[in-house]
Amino acid sequence: MEAQGLVRIHTHIGAQVRAYSVTDFSEVYRIRAALEALAVQLALEKMTPQQTKTFASELLELNRTLAELIRDGAHEAARAMNKDFHWRICEAAESETLLMILDSLWITYPFDTLQLVPGRAEEIAEEHADLIEAIGRRDSQRAANAMRHHLDTAATKLLESVRRGQVALFQEGDSMDDGSSPTLPSASSAYPLPVPESDPP
Repeated sequence: MEAQGLVRIHTHIGAQVRAYSVTDFSEVYRIRAALEALAVQLALEKMTPQQTKTFASELLELNRTLAELIRDGAHEAARAMNKDFHWRICEAAESETLLMILDSLWITYPFDTLQLVPGRAEEIAEEHADLIEAIGRRDSQRAANAMRHHLDTAATKLLESVRRGQVALFQEGDSMDDGSSPTLPSASSAYPLPVPESDPP
């Protein structure tokens, strides 16, 4: 469990459940954004046009189910479906090394914006839809940007909730205004999504 980052072992004290700092939180999200953007690019590189069409259809169905679960207030099932959505993309990259690294991040990742941030659940399904559209168009760069945008937005929204006192996630003594504050890119401007000039054939 120590190797997975779930606990920390202290001499003469024993095992303690890990407390996450603002810096920890920022790093996890930024690494996930980079790796999952890479995953969607690798997946598209390896797919034929027909495989891409099938893959986009599968993701669309997963996202429709997610949206239904959110509307029904089935948050635990929605959390599982959200992870399935992301994991399906990561598996499509066909990279064991990438999967291993991402799995370790998911294991140690204790935050869930779907439940913690007011109004975030509905936004997640909408952002997924933008990602699916880019995948369907086989636009690798736009799909990667959409994934980064999605995860950067999640980080920004959660940090805003922490700042407003709606969510408490970090170690005592952390401050959103001191030097430990993460420098996350703006979700609306860091990764602009280009609009294709025409529909693909």
